[in-house]
Amino acid sequence: MNHRTRFAVIALASFALITTTGALTFVARSSEEQMATINTAESQRHWILKADRPIVIGGYGDNFDYTGRTVRPLRGYATLDIDLERQAGTLEATLYTTPSSGPLLLNRQEVKEELLEGEIKLVFHINGQTRLVENVWLHGDTGLEAPVLPEVFNWLAGWSMADLYVNGELRYKGLGGHFMFAEQLRREDGTIRRWDGLYSMETKDKSRFTIPGGWELHLMVMSMDEPDPKNFPPFARVLHVNFENIFVVKAPAGTLVNFAR
Repeated sequence: MNHRTRFAVIALASFALITTTGALTFVARSSEEQMATINTAESQRHWILKADRPIVIGGYGDNFDYTGRTVRPLRGYATLDIDLERQAGTLEATLYTTPSSGPLLLNRQEVKEELLEGEIKLVFHINGQTRLVENVWLHGDTGLEAPVLPEVFNWLAGWSMADLYVNGELRYKGLGGHFMFAEQLRREDGTIRRWDGLYSMETKDKSRFTIPGGWELHLMVMSMDEPDPKNFPPFARVLHVNFENIFVVKAPAGTLVNFAR
């Protein structure tokens, strides 16, 4: 089993945990209704993050690019407000392409390319069908998620569905979404590397790639019902962005002790 196939199998298994009778189902509640639920009483597992300084990771063909050559800055911001006790909240990101970033290559079929340019918005569905975890190691050789990234500690991570808007218009609804508030992996030059070289999925020791004291917010959306072996991950459409600057507005009691490393 090659690494692209392995990613697809593990990713689909993760999303299988949020399926019902073979179809993805979600509670249709507005953001206002969700947040009204959150605000009715103080929660002990409530996260609020604000983030900016987004970067896009690669594009069609390679959406992880460990070399950093196709990692480039965007403009924009993200807000996360999630109550794990009530399984409700919001996660939205607004991105803007720039002259230096150029348009984002979402898909390529023969000579036809699908490019995203201007305002790009990601809206994650956070509700009772969302899988949420805290304080967990993912990727690498943890056995939790594919080794598309090195072993990385996550304060908060989740799997849900997400919608993608371009210049105010809904482009894709119900994409597979994954997010992680995690230790920083990307260096200033966009690489994922250690003292002994760049990361790859074949690296024997997949630990100790993170940057002590650094944080990242990872957001990824994928058309998981459209396989494409020419893309990595092997789905027809993938968008992968990181936010480099994170402000923790609220976190569960005791969590900030872990941040002071």
